[in-house]
Amino acid sequence: MKNKKMAGLIIAWAISIILLGTTRATYFVEKAMEVFNFEFSSKEAYVLTVEIVRWLRWLYWGALIFLTFYLSKRQPSNSQ
Repeated sequence: MKNKKMAGLIIAWAISIILLGTTRATYFVEKAMEVFNFEFSSKEAYVLTVEIVRWLRWLYWGALIFLTFYLSKRQPSNSQ
């Protein structure tokens, strides 16, 4: 069961690096504008949204790192 969790975690890391590591926050905001068909009322609102997306990305990376350490600590060690 733990091997499945670690395999899932490895897949999550790979997808995260590909999707979040190679794209900019402005791309996500502009893509959301395109998909949801809306415009920002001002330049300041756009910049604030980009900053929020950047912070959310950092929080996501932090949560993924925490989950990695948490699951690796729970792995039973085979050396005795």
